[in-house]
Amino acid sequence: MRKGLSAIVVGIALLGLDPCLPSDGVRGESGGGTIVPGQRIERFSIGDPAPDNRTLRTIRKSKGIGITTAGGIIGRITVSSPRYEVERNRLKAGATLAEVLRFYGRGEKTMKGSVIVLTYPDQGVEFVIDPTDERVRSITVFRPVVQKPSAEQYRKLYEHREKLKAK
Repeated sequence: MRKGLSAIVVGIALLGLDPCLPSDGVRGESGGGTIVPGQRIERFSIGDPAPDNRTLRTIRKSKGIGITTAGGIIGRITVSSPRYEVERNRLKAGATLAEVLRFYGRGEKTMKGSVIVLTYPDQGVEFVIDPTDERVRSITVFRPVVQKPSAEQYRKLYEHREKLKAK
């Protein structure tokens, strides 16, 4: 029994198959399994035309990707499967709160029901965290929010520019 199981595992390794991935090969697609904050998850990008409702349901069921649309355009993309990792730091569902804080620092923390939502608006990424074990439940990508300078910051810039002109 053990030899037969070992042979199967070796065969899978030699073929390059990952038994944890679905048969449609998420990683085989362009950008498969990749989360790019503020831009995309897998091949679905913020700002692209949204697929029809039937396709959205199929994507949610088969890939575990939830897509929120507004006016026929993709606005937010959410995953809760550990198959998808953030591009540079490898964070994924199941990561710890400490790992998120180490890579992103302090974000905007809110409570929504029984979960903690840690949002980084300027990065375009949000983490839903289970407070009982402090692990990431899901990751959402959205268009980054660019904050405009305050009136005080504009005033200081103007004063600085005037000082430079006077020299």
